[in-house]
Amino acid sequence: MDINKFRIFLAVADAGSFGKASEKTGYTQAGISYVIKSLEDEIGVRLFSRTSTGVRLTDSGKVLLPEIRRVVGSFGSFESTLVAQKTGNMVTIHVGVVDTVAIKWLPRAVELFRKRYPDVLVDANTGDPFEMKEWLERGEADLGICERAWEDRRFRWIHLADDPYVVVFPPGTNAPSPCPFDYLDGKAMYISDYGRERIIPEAFQSIDVTTVPLNDKICNPALVNMIAHGKGCTIMSALSMEACGGGLEGDLKPEIVPLGSEIKRDINIAVREENVSKPVLKNFINCFKEAVAEAPIKKYD
Repeated sequence: MDINKFRIFLAVADAGSFGKASEKTGYTQAGISYVIKSLEDEIGVRLFSRTSTGVRLTDSGKVLLPEIRRVVGSFGSFESTLVAQKTGNMVTIHVGVVDTVAIKWLPRAVELFRKRYPDVLVDANTGDPFEMKEWLERGEADLGICERAWEDRRFRWIHLADDPYVVVFPPGTNAPSPCPFDYLDGKAMYISDYGRERIIPEAFQSIDVTTVPLNDKICNPALVNMIAHGKGCTIMSALSMEACGGGLEGDLKPEIVPLGSEIKRDINIAVREENVSKPVLKNFINCFKEAVAEAPIKKYD
């Protein structure tokens, strides 16, 4: 199979539409449609169904998504290793990172690291925390940078930052700041059902607040745009909000207030215990800590 077809599949799955995937990949929409149809014919299952706003993964597509991410990630690691071999057996660090952290800190961390250690390559792949656990277990990643979503004595968690939650409302809501959970009672809300965001759903299960759930199978920037147009509200981490550009500008700028709760995402670097003392990994971790210190998470007051 052509690995590029898998990459196009991931672009469409992440973007939620052929148009957005076209902007990301440089392919035409017709080209993307052709590649997806070719892949579906090749593997014998339908991967996407069309909706009024774009495309959505079928049940088969949802099952295959993590496997295809793993295949693409492994192939990317292979490519980086091959490049290293061709350029004089350079050492390569393989890093798994959640997209919000990748947007905020990864470029600066890699910049700092490459200036100090130009003979070491950094290969990075984005995914969710549970994919990173699998990558670390299989040796496909040396480090995983994500929220502390699981516990395992085989791994060391190295703290980077606390990521508090904010509530995103339509313009003109005039919500209290900080916003208590009680204020959300009866409101229409987008609450993640992907299984990646567990803190907020678990918080709602522990309190006597009833919301009207809305379908959130769209990316965070699109979700913020929906709310800016007056459609519901949501809770997301401050880092996720910042990765969306902090909201839209002008009349469509949503109202963002801190959540009146102590719950937060604990952003860490996960590393296998036997690798904690490796100098090359310690050096990269120090560069990442420096990048985080230079650019703290934005506060929404």
